[in-house]
Amino acid sequence: MHELSLVKHLLRLVDREAIAAGGGRVTRIRVLAGEFSGVEPDLLQSAFRIAAPATRAHDASLEIKVIPLEAECRGCGERTRVVDFRFVCARCGSNQIDVLSGEEFLLESITLLDEVDRGRHEFEGDRRGEPRPVRETSS
Repeated sequence: MHELSLVKHLLRLVDREAIAAGGGRVTRIRVLAGEFSGVEPDLLQSAFRIAAPATRAHDASLEIKVIPLEAECRGCGERTRVVDFRFVCARCGSNQIDVLSGEEFLLESITLLDEVDRGRHEFEGDRRGEPRPVRETSS
């Protein structure tokens, strides 16, 4: 189950980003997992339940958004959803297509609970995994 190694890496990244943001307890982690990423959401959740208790994300929820596998035809420019892993243009039938989405596994955001002011701070990750503040709300 490679999901366990993915979760361990994810939790190290979350810990590093939480420390960089000033600490606090992680209450929610959101990830994007493409249909063609090789990540099984149920196995990822199971691995998270195994690995999270020893981290600052021990009480956090893991939210997984599955990103559809989409492609664009080089011939006619049609954007299409890839169904049953048939990499063929739905309009012209060409197999000359480029995958646009569905292969990614990304950290989308982390929600922290600041133990001092009890405020929730959410950070959104970009494609490099580096967070940026999105919003702050009081609890």
